[in-house]
Amino acid sequence: MFKDHGKQVYTFINRNTNEAVKVSLNDSFNVDILAPQLEKLRGSVNSGTATDLEKEDLKQMTEEVSEEILEIPYNKLFHTEHVEMDIPKKTMNFKNVKCSKCGEMVSEHRAIKMEGKISCIPCFKG
Repeated sequence: MFKDHGKQVYTFINRNTNEAVKVSLNDSFNVDILAPQLEKLRGSVNSGTATDLEKEDLKQMTEEVSEEILEIPYNKLFHTEHVEMDIPKKTMNFKNVKCSKCGEMVSEHRAIKMEGKISCIPCFKG
């Protein structure tokens, strides 16, 4: 289930045991500590003012930071806690379909069908 509260907090529920775990990013973790120049480069690229070299630097830096993050023990990145909650009895399940452009799976109810082809929203928008 997706509830948009504007937060990066996720609750995973085991319907067989009724156990639930809430996971959130630790407020002490800050990607800018790993790469302080990353935010500035991202801003330049997103605003369209970056040079080709800056675009390449952002790509390389993002890959390096991603590798560093994967090496950090999960308990330094995330706060986890077991929680009690009312577990919904029914949820709407939608079939996943493959985007004809990028090949990624997209929930059927969010896919866009045009001229017999299926597209995810980003591919449809170009």
